[in-house]
Amino acid sequence: MPASIFELFDGRSEAITGKMSADIPYCVISATDEADVRATALANIPTTYNGIPRSGISISERLNQTTWKVIARYEQASSSGGSDTATLENTYTFETGGGTQNVKSGWSIPSRYYDGGSDVPSSSAINCDGETVAGVDITIQQFQWSDTYWFAPSVITEEWKQTIAYMTGKVNSTTFRGYPSGEVLFLGASGSKQGNGYWQITFKYAHQPNRTSFTIGGITVASKEGWDYMWIRYEDDVSGSGAQKAAVKKAKFVYIEKVYEYTNLSIPGT
Repeated sequence: MPASIFELFDGRSEAITGKMSADIPYCVISATDEADVRATALANIPTTYNGIPRSGISISERLNQTTWKVIARYEQASSSGGSDTATLENTYTFETGGGTQNVKSGWSIPSRYYDGGSDVPSSSAINCDGETVAGVDITIQQFQWSDTYWFAPSVITEEWKQTIAYMTGKVNSTTFRGYPSGEVLFLGASGSKQGNGYWQITFKYAHQPNRTSFTIGGITVASKEGWDYMWIRYEDDVSGSGAQKAAVKKAKFVYIEKVYEYTNLSIPGT
């Protein structure tokens, strides 16, 4: 007959202080030895009690040849700095800075000048010598932020870590933190803990806005989601007349490519 376990209501205790704890007694019957007791207890005693993580299980007493009393200890662990978990708070940081991007066509061409007159060859390509479109490096909007959460040890399982790893490098498929699908890229997470303390885990994100109905190189683009990749294909052309006649490159096609996979970025346990 396999060992079984049931909870004892006599002898339980709880401490309600800055760091909550509880001792819950159980009885294991039909066990062959202490190893059987430990295996039965670990497999059947809940890992949390009223939101408090289980910190350990101890064999308290052998009542007869096949019956043991065990105590499940639940305790809010302290953070690495020694503060009680009741004082731990989630934190949020953000940064707006300028990233760099090479652009080969502008949104518009407000001015062109030529020393021999006003009939200047028209080209939608920037820094084009007639053969190569070099473009120009510009500063672009870049918004990044991080969220830091505290998690009980029982939450951070190997399955949980695998879920976070799968999400890394993907874009939100649903509205996330108020941003519509396509705008948020999950850059990854980092975490640490000491001993039996809570995990402190930081999640990092980057934002690029979705766009609709804009012009690039004289071509109207209907829509581009934030992390889509846009590139332009040019064709040879001739512009101007007389002394101002010149070979130029003109934008012929604008391509919008999806280079990131999409997924639900909701963090399990938050």
